[in-house]
Amino acid sequence: MVTVEAAKKIIAKHINPLGKETVPLQECRGRFLAENILASFPMPRFDNSAMDGFAVRAADTIGSTKEDPVSLKLIGGIAAGEPGDLRLAKGECVQCMTGAPVPDGADAVVMVEDSSGYDNGDTIKIFLETKPGRHIRYKGEEIEEGATLIMQNEVITPAELGTMATFGYGEAQVYRNPRIALFATGDELVEPGRRLEPGEIYNSNLFVLSDLTTEQGANIMMHEIIADDPNALKLFLSRALKECDVIISSGGVSMGKYDYVREIFSELGVEEHFWKVSQKPGKPLFFGTNSDTLIFGLPGNPVSCFIGFMEWVWPVLNMIMGGRDQELIPAILTTTFPRDRYKTRFIFGKAWFQEGYLVCLKYGLILLVGGGLLIYFGAGYFMSIFTNDEKVIKIGINYLQIAALFTPILAVLNISIALMQGVKKPGFTVLISLFKEVVGAVIIIWLICFYLNYQLKGIWFAMLITNYLSVIIFLFIVNNRMKSLGLEIFKKKLPSN
Repeated sequence: MVTVEAAKKIIAKHINPLGKETVPLQECRGRFLAENILASFPMPRFDNSAMDGFAVRAADTIGSTKEDPVSLKLIGGIAAGEPGDLRLAKGECVQCMTGAPVPDGADAVVMVEDSSGYDNGDTIKIFLETKPGRHIRYKGEEIEEGATLIMQNEVITPAELGTMATFGYGEAQVYRNPRIALFATGDELVEPGRRLEPGEIYNSNLFVLSDLTTEQGANIMMHEIIADDPNALKLFLSRALKECDVIISSGGVSMGKYDYVREIFSELGVEEHFWKVSQKPGKPLFFGTNSDTLIFGLPGNPVSCFIGFMEWVWPVLNMIMGGRDQELIPAILTTTFPRDRYKTRFIFGKAWFQEGYLVCLKYGLILLVGGGLLIYFGAGYFMSIFTNDEKVIKIGINYLQIAALFTPILAVLNISIALMQGVKKPGFTVLISLFKEVVGAVIIIWLICFYLNYQLKGIWFAMLITNYLSVIIFLFIVNNRMKSLGLEIFKKKLPSN
């Protein structure tokens, strides 16, 4: 049996990106780039107008104001998409639309709002003094020709598709998607929709594995439920080893009498690297290789199977498709969790942002690795929390929470002291009775505090709310007890014994 860390290192030695292929742009989404995408031309491609208005020589507008405008001769107009082969001389201007080429000789653009407008004949009045470069986007000022737009190994999303289309890419070189063989073993497995006979269970794992595999972008070539028959299993695996890049099984790798998978793998020349990992759940985890084919044997238990795929198979599929290893995000655990010194534990949890920190609670899926935690958000998204504590994962709690927790306890003690001072020479029986009531109230308050704090995700003000409720409850409990002794709290003066 190997540790999680050791198993990860073993698998990493056998991860290599698959071959490359060129696909049309329409088929690129979700694929990983096998090349850098470079700018095929500068952006902008030419000097162009950033506004609707008039291209001018800035020197011709010196001293111009709305009260004393400069008049320029209009020699033509250029719209976006036109060549713009006009040339500007002294005292001239050209009507220029947004995105249109700036004509030769012009060094600024005046917005139409700062002129006499388009319907003023062949003479245009300019109402302000402009400066060279005003409202002009110069060639290559945003992106130079040959600049790297998208790095190799990036996943292609709609943003990348838009960039590639903008620069004229009709196709791209990407890593090939892996070919996958999925199978589950067991005579007891039947497909959903059929009536269950005694001893049978529905096949759920293959549906989960199929959906996760497809979501990752892999191609499922083989998909089958195989009975506990060595010959049928050997026939399936012989073909899978020839045709597929990754083989994923559910069940058949444990110590059962009919768990033949490891035995058949060995007969077919699969090199076994490990088949037990010090983790819970999911200890029976098989990993082997045959030439360039990777083989994962996951447990048959649905929870163990799901965790096994997300923790062990999903990252591998991501990397052989050209992706990068995923980074972990630090967070704070809001509740205690006992650490197993010898096993990696998997529990359920959820995560959210609170007071500027990412925190987590045992509810959704949490993966504990070594001295840290991994929390599963969705397919392939995790975060981690690390601690040096040898016995327990520490609680993420601030000073305000601590104060809120102890406020009701202090209130109880203060009230108790006041009661003792108000009772002159209390008898032993009275003191014992009050002590019991105080201890009981303290326990009740602590239980209420912890319960509300847990239900409300560790939000600190839940503790403050609990303070008011618990102190009121305490007062009524003790007051009733005092009444039974012939005393009352809610009086201006407590009677003496």
